[in-house]
Parts: sequence; C-alpha cells; structure tokens
Amino acid sequence: MSNKVITIHQAVKRMRALTAIGVAFSFEYLTYNDTYLTSKGFKTVDNALLRMSYRHDQSYKADLLIGYVTLQGDNRWCYLPLITKFNNYIVK
Repeated sequence: MSNKVITIHQAVKRMRALTAIGVAFSFEYLTYNDTYLTSKGFKTVDNALLRMSYRHDQSYKADLLIGYVTLQGDNRWCYLPLITKFNNYIVK
C-alpha cells in the first residue's frame, strides 16, 4: 500500500493534465446511489480518462460529480468527495 497522500484537488488537477495528453489513469472510489441511498462498496477503475462534466445550469450536483470514460468506452460518474485513491496516491 502506498503512503503517498494528495488532496482531491491535486488528484483532479493531475487527472485533467493526464487526460489532456491522452494518458489513462486509475482511481478508486466509494460508490453511492443518491436515488436509493445505497452503496456497492469500493470500485477500482483502471485506464480511465475524464470527460465533460455537468455545468451548474445542468445539475445542482455539478460541483460534486466528475465524469469519466473507461478505455472500453463506458461513460460513468462518481462523487468527488468519495474518491479514495488516484494512481499510487491516497486521496485525503
């Protein structure tokens, strides 16, 4: 397990930089379904890139959600505060 720690803001900045040059990254987050108030535990995503997220006029969750796409082409969302790992870093 890594003992390197970064903040969520540092992780997102690095995710954006990697996405801009087409380099995939991995991350882990705690899943959460806001409709049913449920979680399926932690999910690890390998080989992801960021995608366009919601604007403030599209969703009240614009500051909470981040969009990503897997290299398999799956478009997904996760809650920023629930990201726990980015590459070899622990997110605090």
